[in-house]
Amino acid sequence: MAKVLKIENGMVQIGLDNGSLKNYSFENFNFAPQVGDEVDVFESDNGDVVINKRAGVSTAGSAGTSSKSKVAAGLLAILLPWFGIHNFYLGKTGKAVVMLILDIIGVLTLFFIIGSLFLAIVGIWSFIEGILILTSKPGSVWHQDGKGAELR
Repeated sequence: MAKVLKIENGMVQIGLDNGSLKNYSFENFNFAPQVGDEVDVFESDNGDVVINKRAGVSTAGSAGTSSKSKVAAGLLAILLPWFGIHNFYLGKTGKAVVMLILDIIGVLTLFFIIGSLFLAIVGIWSFIEGILILTSKPGSVWHQDGKGAELR
């Protein structure tokens, strides 16, 4: 899903499906782009670019931006790494449940080496995710909630 992220000085910045960012001139668009528009980008081998607005997708200001905060999610991951709280906050329940199960196993077997290992794995995993969330840029998977909306 490519998305218009910024419009500035006659250039339009688009977050591409692969997570990269590219700038395009207004002449490449067959519509008046707005921040938040979902688009399809077609580039030919000879350098021609055509950008179309995705059919059936509403314009900017709709569900393109999450009500969830990037800073809150990142801090939850770093400061409260247990139980996948940051993933529950972001709506990424599958990953959160895996972290929760690993933590429960870790707590139940705390006096064994495996318990400490599980707690350490979840702590390190959560810390790394927190850093990735805090340093993420619009268009990247770390800058999205569980529904794919961009974090604020």
